[in-house]
Amino acid sequence: MELQTKVPLSHLNFQIDYNAQILLLGSCFSDHIGALFSKHQFNTISNPFGIIFHPIPLASLIKRIVHKNYFTEDAFFFHQEQWHSYELHSSMGRTNLSEALRNANEILDLTHNFLNKASHVFITLGTAWGYRLNNTIVTNCHKQSASLFHKELASISLIENALEQIQAAMMYLNPDLKVVYTVSPVRHLKDGFTENSIGKAHLLAGIHAQKEKAKDSKSVSYFPSYEIVMDELRDYRFYKMDLIPAEYYNDIPDGFIMENITFLMVAADWVANSGDQVLNAAEYIPPPPPVFRFFPLQISKKDFLGISRINNEVGVNKLIYTVSAGNIEITGEFDGGVSEIKGFIDLPSRLQGVSNINEIHVLIKDNTDRIISETTIPLKTLD
Repeated sequence: MELQTKVPLSHLNFQIDYNAQILLLGSCFSDHIGALFSKHQFNTISNPFGIIFHPIPLASLIKRIVHKNYFTEDAFFFHQEQWHSYELHSSMGRTNLSEALRNANEILDLTHNFLNKASHVFITLGTAWGYRLNNTIVTNCHKQSASLFHKELASISLIENALEQIQAAMMYLNPDLKVVYTVSPVRHLKDGFTENSIGKAHLLAGIHAQKEKAKDSKSVSYFPSYEIVMDELRDYRFYKMDLIPAEYYNDIPDGFIMENITFLMVAADWVANSGDQVLNAAEYIPPPPPVFRFFPLQISKKDFLGISRINNEVGVNKLIYTVSAGNIEITGEFDGGVSEIKGFIDLPSRLQGVSNINEIHVLIKDNTDRIISETTIPLKTLD
C-alpha cells in the first residue's frame, strides 16, 4: 500500500559540488537547509543578518548588500535597552549604537564578498503577510506595539517585483550566479490557517512568475521543500512539538530534505568526493576519559586503601599495585573491565605492629605496564 503522495522531481540544469559556495537567505528554513549543507561540509553562509520572512524587506537588504550601501545611525532606534533596525532581525540588536552599526556593516562587507564569489544562492520565502510602518514593510517589529504597524498581504505582483529586484541585483554583482527559490514549509498559523494558505499561495505564484521570466537564462530554479513536507511528509509522526512543521523536525525530514536536494542538484560524483569521513568523525562521540582515584581521602595504617579507575581503555583489565611502607612492600592486582576496575588494599594486616611509619608510597600500573598513578600518601596519626 502506498502511504505517501510523492512529489515528482527532475534534475536541475546546474549542480553543486564541493567547489560550490552557497549563500542562503530568507526564513528560518534557510538556516535549516544551511545546517544540512554545513553538516555535509559545503562552504555556506546562512542568514548572516538573521531571519527575514518577507520578500520585500529581503529585496531591500540584498540591494543594500550588492551596492555596499552601508548602514548609518539613522537606520537604528533604541528599544528595550538595545539598538535595533527595522531592516534587521532582532538578533542584530546591540546595547551600544556604535557596536550595532559596526557589526551590521562588517556583516554587510562579509556578505558582499561572499556573494561576489558565490556559485549558488538559496532564497527561502516564509510569508506574504507583512507589517508596514509608514511606507515600509519591516523585517521585524522588535516586540513593539502592534498599533504602530499595519498588517497587510503582499499581492502576487508585488512579490514578483521584489523577486525581480533580488534577481537583478545579484546578477549585477555576480552574473554567473545560480539562484534557487523555495517556500518554507513552516506554517505561520498566528496569521490563521486560511491566511497562512493564502500567503503561501502568493509566494508560490510570485516565484513561478519570476522563474518563468528567467527560464531562458537557466539561472533560476525552484526547490519544492514546501510540497515535500506538506505532501510526502504529511504523517504527523515526522513532526515534533506542536505538530506544525517548524525548524524542529524528527530525524527523518533532515535526511529526507537532503536526499531530495542531492537528487535534484548535487553532482553525480559528490558521494565519491564527499567529506563523509569527516562528517562521521564529527558525529562520533568519544568515550569519557578514564578517571582514577584513591579513597578514602584520609587514611591511617588501620584503614583499607581503596583504588578505582572507571572508563578504562579497551584492553585494560587489571590494576597492579605496589605499596612501599618503610622496609615493607605490598603488591597485588585487581581485575575489572572497561566500566571499572576497583579493589581494596589490606593495609591493617600488612602493617600490623609496624611503627614509625607516617606515609606510604603507592605505584599503580595497568596490565600494559603503563603507570596510572605514582604518589606518596600521608598516614593519619592515631591517638
